[in-house]
Amino acid sequence: MSDLADMRKVGKPKRAGRPGRDQTAPASLQGLERRARAAALSGDHQTAIPLFMAAIQGGTSSADVFNDLGALLAGRGQLPPAVIQFEVALALSPGHPDARRNLLIALEAMSVSAYQEGRWTDAASGFIRLTSLAPERALFHRNAGAALREAKLIDRALLHLREARRLDPADAQTCFSLGSVLFELGQAECEAELTRAIELDPCYADAHVNLAIVHTRLGQLERAAAGARRALELAPDHVEAHASLAAVLREQGDGQGALEHYRRALELRPGSSLIFSSYLLAQHANPAVDGPQSLLDHLAWGGRFAAPLDPGPRGASLVTDSSPDRRLRVGYVSGDLRSHSVASFIEPILEAHDRSAVELFCYSDGIADAVTARIKAVAGADGWRETRMLTDAALAARVIEDRIDVLVDLAGHSADNRLLAFARRPAPVQVTYCGYPGTTGVAAIGWRLTDAEADPRGDSDSHHSERLWRLPHGFLCFRPDPDAPAAGPLPAETNGFVTFGSFNNLSKLSEETLDLWGIILQMVPGSRLVLKSRGLSDLPPRQRLLHAFQARGVDPARVQTIAYAATPREHLRLYDQIDIALDPFPYNGTTTTCEALWMGVPVVTVAGRTHAGRVGASLLHRVGYPELIASNRSQVLRIARGLAGDLPGLATLRN
Repeated sequence: MSDLADMRKVGKPKRAGRPGRDQTAPASLQGLERRARAAALSGDHQTAIPLFMAAIQGGTSSADVFNDLGALLAGRGQLPPAVIQFEVALALSPGHPDARRNLLIALEAMSVSAYQEGRWTDAASGFIRLTSLAPERALFHRNAGAALREAKLIDRALLHLREARRLDPADAQTCFSLGSVLFELGQAECEAELTRAIELDPCYADAHVNLAIVHTRLGQLERAAAGARRALELAPDHVEAHASLAAVLREQGDGQGALEHYRRALELRPGSSLIFSSYLLAQHANPAVDGPQSLLDHLAWGGRFAAPLDPGPRGASLVTDSSPDRRLRVGYVSGDLRSHSVASFIEPILEAHDRSAVELFCYSDGIADAVTARIKAVAGADGWRETRMLTDAALAARVIEDRIDVLVDLAGHSADNRLLAFARRPAPVQVTYCGYPGTTGVAAIGWRLTDAEADPRGDSDSHHSERLWRLPHGFLCFRPDPDAPAAGPLPAETNGFVTFGSFNNLSKLSEETLDLWGIILQMVPGSRLVLKSRGLSDLPPRQRLLHAFQARGVDPARVQTIAYAATPREHLRLYDQIDIALDPFPYNGTTTTCEALWMGVPVVTVAGRTHAGRVGASLLHRVGYPELIASNRSQVLRIARGLAGDLPGLATLRN
């Protein structure tokens, strides 16, 4: 944004005789104008302003009068009425140089003020008007783009930022803003623009941070970490740099490092609900956090961010039509109705709704792809809502407008969640499901869907702010990729050794998990371990992991690391290399467990104390293999050794 300190001041009223003065005005009106101008020039603004207004009420058509009144009002800080006077002056005399100059200065000041106060729509309107007055000014286009972006009018923001880039290609801030908007739109061009911003200004910390976020999205984690660290060298208290580095460290498996940077980010900006949410998500992999502590942390989030928005049960949306014969209006809110693990679980549920009983609505916050197109077809044009560009308040208003009866959150505290829309109680019944392994801490969300294995009756109820609705046949319904291959033969029969494996995010591989897996590898002679995670794309995380196994007495040559598979089908084909899958703890896999089971690979899990640590137990119960669930580490060793020692049994299980 432009700096107020650099702005020029609105010009003072000048002597008569400039272009635009009405020479045909009655003598009395001319007298008023002369007296007003004389008072203004003498500094008696208290007298001048009423005289100018009297001249206007008397019907003057002098552009000078409107311009001079505007100058006086602007000098008193009354910018909105000043802008009106300048606009009228220009309408009366389009070539009036002072009126145009004064309008530009006052309108810019007013727009900057609106931007700083968070009045994005007002700021955007002002800057857009400035671009029409001075289309050659790159600064006005840049500021218009910035305000439109904040107002969630991303497509319009892009137009102004591209024009600013054309007018001033050497401006680092324009390249930064353009790159940031392109990133929000999911366009690959964003990387080049952010890189250009850094080339123009190597000390541009914001650009280093946003480029780090782009590299994180691309899976280039070491480049992302380097960018975030460079930003912190330039600005040690840069909040987004700490949060960005925390996200990268979490993916690379450095859970404690991630938590430290999240904590620092929250110290610097305690009012960030999204950073606090990211911290809560990272805490699920922390063995030191139990159910009661997790609830307290989530309630702290709810109390700080959701409670101030909560109108209370009496202020909630009420059912206006209680007829038992009408269709129930059910809405799902998610940024993951795309190629994402959440879609693997929610798509079959959406399809299975009885449409004679349910009107389906999908509020999609994500960037569309082929999976989105399938889900959109299920919802239908009348039930599909693109909400990515809506604020939380606007989303809540849309839900109220749609008269939703039951609103379902599919994100919890995962990235870009909409819990603050739910906090406003736009629907009478609100539920959280599937996308997050714990409570939300939001009083306005009344229910959480689960089952008795993932959340046993008793302690689990006291670890949630929501009431738990335990589905009798399991809370997950997994659909594999439509292109999923058939399960291959048992690899141990060809290899001559047993291969264990885990395709979970490195953030879930706790020290306790590595301890146990190291013992399993030592206990089963000649066995191998295959680990797949995008965090393994860079050398440092691979080295750290291999060193961890070496410190546990395992030859690193027995551990194979894989970062990527080109397609979902090739990803699933990698299970052809694995005989037995191992579930991490205290944060289990979910999609990875379902994929392994689908590909014929048994999964050994240990049932933990929280939902995040009991999803494996839930899934294995539902597929009829409770014997693969351990209640402690010793049982994990016994189950793993028993499976590894019975290749015929493994082959039968795989088939």
